[in-house]
Amino acid sequence: MVLVVALAGAGLAAQSAAAESPSSREVSAYAEALWYPADGGEHYLHTLAVRTSAGVSIGADGYAREPVTCADGSTTEAFTYFSGAGTGPVTVTGALDHAVVRTTLDLTYETLLGCPESVGQTVVAPDQAVLLVLDQVGAPLRERSAARIRIPGARNDSYIQRVDLHRAAGTLTIGSETRSTTSAGIERDLTVTHGSVEAAGVLTTPSFFADLAAVTRTRSTILQARGGLLEQATGDPAPGSVLSRYVDVTAETVDRTGTTVYALVVTDTVVRCADGALGVVTTERYGSATGTLTVGPQYRTAQATATVPLTLTTFNGCDDSSSTVELGAAPVRLDLMGTAAVMTAVDSRVFTSPPDVRGHERTVLTGRGSVQGTVGVGDLTVTPTFGGIGQRKFASQQVG
Repeated sequence: MVLVVALAGAGLAAQSAAAESPSSREVSAYAEALWYPADGGEHYLHTLAVRTSAGVSIGADGYAREPVTCADGSTTEAFTYFSGAGTGPVTVTGALDHAVVRTTLDLTYETLLGCPESVGQTVVAPDQAVLLVLDQVGAPLRERSAARIRIPGARNDSYIQRVDLHRAAGTLTIGSETRSTTSAGIERDLTVTHGSVEAAGVLTTPSFFADLAAVTRTRSTILQARGGLLEQATGDPAPGSVLSRYVDVTAETVDRTGTTVYALVVTDTVVRCADGALGVVTTERYGSATGTLTVGPQYRTAQATATVPLTLTTFNGCDDSSSTVELGAAPVRLDLMGTAAVMTAVDSRVFTSPPDVRGHERTVLTGRGSVQGTVGVGDLTVTPTFGGIGQRKFASQQVG
């Protein structure tokens, strides 16, 4: 996510926050089974069961890709997808070391690829058994996250989230197929929210374990200014008129060293196609280069300049053709004034997977989420309708 977009989105959340502090508790069990038969096909089963104070939801889906013989005697590869949803009992032990999901669902099967006589066919198989039996394997992952948004003169919004995820293994039955799981987990989530700050997306998938480095320390600071324009025509544009225009200029200084300036100008123009119908020709001018960025105290102002080699790509909607040419270098510039109040957003998380894995991450966003001023790319100068001036600090350490 671009820094200033994060600032603007967080600011909107804070302004529209509700006064109450709701909490939610959720227990879930999920599993996948993937296997490859001797005929060269691929089969996949998946189920997810979630239990909250509002009730239980269970979903199942999967697919089969396999060779088939058609009515005319030819052979091809068929792809059939199925899905279904419902409710039923979900049993999870308090220690999250065992889970059982048992229900029956109506499953809808659809053939997406295959023989002409089968493609597009939909079949509903009623009362198909779904059974998942899991036991914990290996060490659990425990993650504790907290975030807050602070704007002077406004109430602070925050959330706290606790996640316990246990890797698991067992058997998954859907319909007439029973398979050993190739990926599974049992999870408990507790979230307490004040206002409308949303969790930043906790990494609670088994792949997270594989991504933990032996020892990794990361620290970065990004100073950023961004301004842009989005225009959309109203009514029925005539041939030759501009349907929409998008301008976006971003300058970033990473770790107080080099600054990079990025430029993008996209224009959609209405044209009359050869067959008489109306079409759209899209032109994109884009590029990046080393430049300069100066940000004033309290993110009140920002100026950025660079000489950027631009590329022009044209897409013709009438005949789906495209072309690309190099335009040479052009001046790109930002001259911005921050107009919103300074906002600070903090996201912190700590995770452990006993006995050896542990780590923490912290992200701090500070800045102003809206701007006035000018944005220029070559001979084009516009007044921005979106943008921001701010800084992102990130620090993490992982040991394990």
